Amino acid sequence: MNTPYVSRKQWLESREQEKGSLLFYSVLGFVLLFLFIAPFHQGLFLMFSYEAKPGNNIFYNFPLYSSYIFIYIALFLTSLFLMTSFKATGKRDMLLLAVWLIPLAYLIPVLTRPASVYLALQGLYVELMYASFFVISWMLARNKKGAALVQHGILYSGYALVIYGLLVWYGNIQAHGVIIADSNGMRLTSSFTYANSYAAYLIAIILGALYMIASSSKWAAAAGNALILAPALLSLILTLSRGGLVLLPVVLLALLPFIRLSGQIVMILNLGIAAVTAFILSGPSTRIGAELFHTSNAALSAQAWLQLAAGSVVVALLSAVIHKYVPPAVGKLEEKFKLRYARLWFPLVILLVGGIGIAVVLNSQWVLNLLPENLQQRIASINFQQHSVQERGYFYKDAMQIVNEAPLFGKGGGTWAALYQSHQSYGYASNQAHNFLFQTLTDIGWAGALLLFAFIGCIVYFYVRHVIKHHETEDGRRHFVYFIVLVAILAHSFMDFDLSYGYLSALVFIGLGGLLAGAALPGTKEQELPITSGKAKWIYPGFVLLLSLCMLVVSIRLLKANTEAGKAYNELSQESVQLEKFIGFIDNAMALHSTNADYALLKIRILNDVYNQTKDQQYLQEAQQLAARYMDNEPNAHGIHEYRYQWAVQDNAQQALAIASESIPKYPWDMMWYERVMVLSYEMGYAAGEGKKPAERDAYYQKAVGIYQHVQEKRESLKSIPSSISVPPFEITKPMFLVLGRISYDQGKYAEAADILRPALSDNLDSSVQRYIARWYVAALQKQGKTDQAWVDKLVAKDPNEAEELKKLAGA
Repeated sequence: MNTPYVSRKQWLESREQEKGSLLFYSVLGFVLLFLFIAPFHQGLFLMFSYEAKPGNNIFYNFPLYSSYIFIYIALFLTSLFLMTSFKATGKRDMLLLAVWLIPLAYLIPVLTRPASVYLALQGLYVELMYASFFVISWMLARNKKGAALVQHGILYSGYALVIYGLLVWYGNIQAHGVIIADSNGMRLTSSFTYANSYAAYLIAIILGALYMIASSSKWAAAAGNALILAPALLSLILTLSRGGLVLLPVVLLALLPFIRLSGQIVMILNLGIAAVTAFILSGPSTRIGAELFHTSNAALSAQAWLQLAAGSVVVALLSAVIHKYVPPAVGKLEEKFKLRYARLWFPLVILLVGGIGIAVVLNSQWVLNLLPENLQQRIASINFQQHSVQERGYFYKDAMQIVNEAPLFGKGGGTWAALYQSHQSYGYASNQAHNFLFQTLTDIGWAGALLLFAFIGCIVYFYVRHVIKHHETEDGRRHFVYFIVLVAILAHSFMDFDLSYGYLSALVFIGLGGLLAGAALPGTKEQELPITSGKAKWIYPGFVLLLSLCMLVVSIRLLKANTEAGKAYNELSQESVQLEKFIGFIDNAMALHSTNADYALLKIRILNDVYNQTKDQQYLQEAQQLAARYMDNEPNAHGIHEYRYQWAVQDNAQQALAIASESIPKYPWDMMWYERVMVLSYEMGYAAGEGKKPAERDAYYQKAVGIYQHVQEKRESLKSIPSSISVPPFEITKPMFLVLGRISYDQGKYAEAADILRPALSDNLDSSVQRYIARWYVAALQKQGKTDQAWVDKLVAKDPNEAEELKKLAGA
């Protein structure tokens, strides 16, 4: 049944009535608290890994699980609010239903065969949180005050984070990981503890501040927002993020056509003034930060803050002058010369002039000399041949191999972390694919990825169409900060793992919800057709209510489990560990969160340690049973494979060989597994030979030789990796040389045995393996009627018993 046409006045009045709702303001309060609290907790980084130290995962998951509870309370209140005023208008609001298909895409692999049940469920939980943010943001952004406060909350929390990062940089606050030192020098990461993702966040904040300056009706508001420009741009410089420095102007140029000409000019002028100030300050700030990183100096810190404050005030004053004089002047020019489409061609002029300016700067050594040396080097290395670009190329190639194993629906959240080692082109270590698209493809396949990007694309299309129609009106500009944040973070996420930060992903979905609400402003009769009427209007709010209650219960259990696991982990740090208390805590955690592999690995580790100390079989059996139970859900857990191998090698060589052999394709760049297969194959082959089973012996020996040949093929493949990439060592180990030498010796190929063992000789004979290599090398020469007296003397000098061993081998 079609409802009567709703006039613009009636539509706006209904929106304004929502302001008075206690529920509305309660939800708004929850969202604002989240915006100001969450980024200071490592940006809610998603630790999609259970191979790191268990304490890391417990530490990172606590704020994440706390956020779940926070958000589902807000979603519950949102559902109550929707029951009283749910007005989904127009076909575009069907996206309120479509958003729940994204978590469904993450649920499908959980129900089939995920790479890791634990990580797949983690992915599902965070996607449910993002979908909740979308609905909440849509509800809040449907009225003027809600949209304004959320957008201001995003920006002001960003301003606070910028100041926090600089407080650490200038030595006023001590915080671990906020500043990192690597081969590029010192880098500012703020609470994200990763410079590139902080740079992506800064781009959103800088562009948002510029837009607030350009759209402010009062000079004081413009000057207030301008105060943060120099600190934010300085912070971007201090991240040393090449991608951030390149992407900032690119995103700005992409956004300018949606803004009035006067606003474009105001933004460009403010950015230029703030950028010059930030670059001038970058040299002193880098030197001061480097000194304060190692020592405390209040006077030096005060000097840095005075310089920054002076620069910021200059920028703010000039911004106020620009705000007063530039827009009226531009308006007169537009009217005089009828510059109707100037907002479209002016960005092209900026692109041309800016490109020439950048080229001149990069080729002017005197300009570059004004910058810190490490920044000069980073700018000079901006090209497609740099190692980080080439490394990402291999990540993407390897990701597609994973995608091809489950192309339609993927293998669930955390698939890259679980499987990348089995598909990698060389032995890099990265639990992130460094690209939102490829990581999404590994998680939910082509079907899920197309759904997600179609969802994003539809909202952007509806909003852009709306802005084009209403760009001159307040309605057209009301939600633009959402658009800025969305574009900035998404654009950078295709170069790095920004969306592995729960906070940044939440901002994306908050932005999408805000844009959907912004695109629903009245304009045509079709837009005003409600899609809910009668009893049907209760279905969606009821669904949201039920989901919020269910997930609130789940989230409370997750947080309680994490708290119990934290107690167990803390118990291990005590001088005298009380095993009963530890077991009690970790069992509580596992009962509350049964799929958490972190907790299982922690308990297995302790049970194994206790067994090694007491030799009580009860502990070993419990550890083995727990490992067997988790193997079905976590077939790629390196830790569980390692324990299974260690248990088997003690009394079941055949099983140990099977475990080591099945681990090679899972971890093809871990030489340890190749060594284990070769050593076990030799030992079992030698035993078969002693038992007069020559065929069995030769089969084992051939397996060991085949493993060596496989390693050589992989070593050969590394030659195709560009020299600019630092490839981790993949060298034949001493035990592997010993195995090959002894196989040749046992087969009577003495010259070949000596040739194999000779390169592995070492003057350091402290280890038994090195003595064996030298012993069998000398024995192989003796079998040929030769000798190497120098090595005979070295062996006997190290251990007089070696003389007798050599006599036995010579007479054998």
